[in-house]
Amino acid sequence: MLSIRRATPNDVKVRELLECALPLLAEGDHERYPYWFGGTCFAVRFNGRLYVVTAEHCVRDKDRNEVRVQRQPGSDTLVTLRALFIQDPSQRDAEDPDQHDWAVFQAVEPEDSGDSLVNVVDVAAVPDAPLPPPPGHKLLVRGYPKTRCLIDYEKLTIVWQAYGGTGQYVGATSSKWLHTMKMDDISQVESVDGLSGSPVFLAAPEQDGLAFSFAGMVLRGSKESGLLHFLDRAVVRAAIRGADMRRG
Repeated sequence: MLSIRRATPNDVKVRELLECALPLLAEGDHERYPYWFGGTCFAVRFNGRLYVVTAEHCVRDKDRNEVRVQRQPGSDTLVTLRALFIQDPSQRDAEDPDQHDWAVFQAVEPEDSGDSLVNVVDVAAVPDAPLPPPPGHKLLVRGYPKTRCLIDYEKLTIVWQAYGGTGQYVGATSSKWLHTMKMDDISQVESVDGLSGSPVFLAAPEQDGLAFSFAGMVLRGSKESGLLHFLDRAVVRAAIRGADMRRG
């Protein structure tokens, strides 16, 4: 698990980056609680505007009206999702489908009073991570495994428990846009199901602290192997830029 020993400026930066992760909900048909878990997403700003990013397979066959994103885990108020963008099916590479496994929501904060929004990553302020990274760099990931997120049907509430961990870069996969990391400790989760859509950052040791950069987004993994496969940061950035260009 990711541990923070004491409060320092760099610790604050870690929290600001990792707390952009949010649980992703989808509408269900349970008569007493209408939602089910759909994975992880994360909030970013680009050109001053708000976006919510996740893996495309987490929202497949759903439109923006069927997806729910809370301002904070456990919040009663929601982020307003204006539009959903995925890769045009006619322009997908059938031999490398992983590079198209992204989804970007154009979003805004509701004007009504309520819980504050989670920390939002300004993608222009966080550089791209060097991949493969130099020795000594640590990958950081935060998401919401489904086995750690429980519905209390008596109180009609959802109990969220995020997983935050560190790992080492292993290498690229058969896809030029997919990378693999080996988690340092994944014993705290029964399954990695639900980590799809989690943001991945890189922490680089420096003399005056740590420098952080954006590495990508988790697509899938395995508890047994301790491996997570994540989409390259360049693909995610391009998806956000594309959604911004089409903003109404």
